[in-house]
Amino acid sequence: MRDHFTIEIISDELDEVPVQVERSLFSSIPSQKRVQKIIDAEVVSKNLSKFSESFNDVLSQVKSSVNQYDLSEVEVSVSMNAKGGISFIGSAEGGIGTTIKLKFKKNDIEN
Repeated sequence: MRDHFTIEIISDELDEVPVQVERSLFSSIPSQKRVQKIIDAEVVSKNLSKFSESFNDVLSQVKSSVNQYDLSEVEVSVSMNAKGGISFIGSAEGGIGTTIKLKFKKNDIEN
């Protein structure tokens, strides 16, 4: 029988803090607090595998050579949310982008 593994993370959560503000449309100001979360390692494993497989499908369609240069390395940054979800760092919905770092090396083939 396999042991049950968990992963401990520290997550930022928004907390609504009531504030007394005269002549304002806002009744509260959100603040962040850090909270400790325990996530099932199997959930993280499944989500990371799903993300990796999807990204691998994307990479399989990328042209690996451009003129005299070969794609040698691809680097991506991902984040894990408090429920074990895996995604690119950033969010297209919020207008925040993400980066994918591509490294090309000049190939040794002489023309």
